[in-house]
Amino acid sequence: MKNLLTTLLLGIGLSTNALTIEQVWAEINYCELKHPEIVLAQSIKEAGWEYNSHNAIKRNNLFGLKGGQKSESNKYGYRVFEHWSESIDTYKNKIQNRYIEGEDYFQFLIRIKYFQADSDIYISDLKWIIKRLKQKGIIC
Repeated sequence: MKNLLTTLLLGIGLSTNALTIEQVWAEINYCELKHPEIVLAQSIKEAGWEYNSHNAIKRNNLFGLKGGQKSESNKYGYRVFEHWSESIDTYKNKIQNRYIEGEDYFQFLIRIKYFQADSDIYISDLKWIIKRLKQKGIIC
């Protein structure tokens, strides 16, 4: 029965190996990203608390990173990764490489125009996610 369920889920584009916040947190720390709690919050904001956004599931893209091939099914040019951990590595190399040591990270995200939404709302959402992650004991 499990093989049939797995086949059905994969056939409609769903993974049976659900990605967890704890796995993403561990990878962010393993890759030594700066301000890991904010980066984790960004991944949740972009991909959902269960990492079930279209970009996360179909493209292994946890941050909505662009720079990929535009097509009918990818009209905004989101990057496609073989494995979700590659999106964390790309975030480090393409986003954090512009960070100035000591800069307020929220101000950094505004400076580089990381998001298209209203900056106050986006930053407020990230802070709320960080607060919830602390309440759940996922981060300190």
